[in-house]
Order: sequence, then C-alpha cells, then structure tokens
Amino acid sequence: MQETQVAWDPISEARLPWESKLFVLYLFAVVAFSLVRALQIGGQLWSFRNTPRLPTEDSEFLRALQDAASKFTYAWEICTAKVAGIRRLVSLTLLLSVFLLLYNSANILRGISMEKRVWSAAVAGGLAEMFTLFALGMLVCSWLHAVSSFSAGVLDRRKAAWNYFYDRAKNERESS
Repeated sequence: MQETQVAWDPISEARLPWESKLFVLYLFAVVAFSLVRALQIGGQLWSFRNTPRLPTEDSEFLRALQDAASKFTYAWEICTAKVAGIRRLVSLTLLLSVFLLLYNSANILRGISMEKRVWSAAVAGGLAEMFTLFALGMLVCSWLHAVSSFSAGVLDRRKAAWNYFYDRAKNERESS
C-alpha cells in the first residue's frame, strides 16, 4: 500500500499587512521612548534624593534656601510634564489599537463577504490575528500607564519630602 500524506494548506498568509507592521513599529518606538523618559525622570529625581547643605549664616541661608527651592520646583515641573506626556501616549496608543482592530475587522469581513463559502478556520484565523495586535496595543498601554503612575507617585513623594524639608528649615531658622 502506498501512503498518501495529507497536506494542510493554510487559508491566511503568514505575513502581516503593512498597517499591522507599522503599528508594531509604533509600539516598539513608544516603549523605547517611555523607557528613555523614565530613565530621565529617574536620573533627575535621583539628583534630589538628599537634602541640600545650607550655610549657617543668616544672609546666605535664605538665599541658598530659595535657590534650592527654585531648582527643585523647576525640576519637579519638568518631571511632571514628562509624566503627563507618557500618560498622553496611553490614550493615543489605545485609540490606535482600537482603530487597527476596527480596520482589520472591516477588511476580514469584506474578504469573507466576497467568498462563496465561509470557512470557520478563515474567520478564526483572521480574528486571532486581529485580536493579537489589539492585545499587543493593550500591553503597551498598560506598560505606559504603569510607568506614568509610578513616576507620578515618586514625584508626589519627592515634593512632599521637599516641602517638609523647606518648611522645617525655614521654621528652625525663624525660631533661632
């Protein structure tokens, strides 16, 4: 007897359409951008981990305290703006993920409507491809949201620590 091998012929192509490739490239760029931003924020916050050394003379003390306060306020506002930029990327990535989901759904449904027979494997394969990209977009949104939430929390703690130091130093100087 002669054995015949059953060959499986996939219904869909293994290659992603150009829109999907562009979206995956966008996701990689967003993750790289958010990592760079997170490292910048971390470096800037690291520079303010210790309280500044203040002189003991009254004339220099107030000037040094105000200078340290203005430097900290500037750095805090810059970091806050960077965190807000990461948060805006979350909504943009979410919108692009939903757009790509809808666009691919329309293409799949259009292709199915032109076929004479609807195969469940074709529908399942198309939906799997579509939801994979959507899940990847949601993963990046989650990553961006986590980075921005963590950075915002660190910023708030640093600002509270700075305000405590500033008020304590000012009160100690006034009482002496």
